[in-house]
Parts: sequence; C-alpha cells; structure tokens
Amino acid sequence: MSPFFSPPLHKQRHQFIIDFVIKNKPKQVADLGCGECKLLKQLKFHRNIELLVGVDTNGAKIKKKV
Repeated sequence: MSPFFSPPLHKQRHQFIIDFVIKNKPKQVADLGCGECKLLKQLKFHRNIELLVGVDTNGAKIKKKV
C-alpha cells in the first residue's frame, strides 16, 4: 500500500516555501525541479523577491509554462 498524503505532498511543500518566504523575506529564490512552474507562479507576486529562478531537466516543459 502506497502512502497517502492529505493534502498532496507537493502542495504541502509549496505551502511550506510560501510560508517561509512570507516570514523570512528572501531576496532570491530558486525552485530546483520546478516542473510546471506552479510554485514560481505563486511566488512571483511576492514583492520582496528580486530574483526568482526555476530549474528543471525538462527545458521544453518550462518554456511551455512560463
């Protein structure tokens, strides 16, 4: 039986990062393995972030989503 997470683990990770950004106000954020760029799209509205970078092994997927 595979583990079940509620909410899904990727959403928990995204929320953790968003909460971290709100609390610590970093100026630079990198999303390693950004996939469909969902987290990046949420973080782009945080005005304290001056540099937001997404990296993934599938460059074609990133080009479609950004």
